[in-house]
Amino acid sequence: MEVEVVTITNIVEEVFLRGLTIQKRAAEGIFNGLIKYFAAKTGDNKKGESK
Repeated sequence: MEVEVVTITNIVEEVFLRGLTIQKRAAEGIFNGLIKYFAAKTGDNKKGESK
């Protein structure tokens, strides 16, 4: 899967985005968001099953 974090409009942004720190932080944020999303969906399914 590929996620576009930002649109590069100038050389300063390109240099910034090529840095490993921002790539790691973006990847961690996307990963954590997916974990929370699927955890919430699993929680919703379990609530529905108990009825």
